[in-house]
Amino acid sequence: MDEQLLGFNLNDFLFRTIFDIITTIIIVRFIYYPNHKNKDFLFTFILFNVTIFFLCYLFITTKIELGFAFGLFAVFSMIRYRTVTIPVREMGYFFICVALGIVNAVMVFGDNYL
Repeated sequence: MDEQLLGFNLNDFLFRTIFDIITTIIIVRFIYYPNHKNKDFLFTFILFNVTIFFLCYLFITTKIELGFAFGLFAVFSMIRYRTVTIPVREMGYFFICVALGIVNAVMVFGDNYL
């Protein structure tokens, strides 16, 4: 792994966090909500995005065992099966929010980030 990724950089963390939250709010508030008018999942989409972002950023800035990461994934999977069934459209937006958090946390910055 690139040595530049290991270690905490406050400026990098703040930029990624702000970028992640802004893009998630744009997707959830200005794309999802006007089309579906359902407030039930707005908080959940944002909460999962931010949680996944923080966990993935933690994983790339510290040396954590792979078993710990798989255990965390298993916990999230169990939570999914013990909750109320989510309609397919909302599940699509949910996966977009989760993927956005992962991409913003682990993407390597270059000249063409946007």
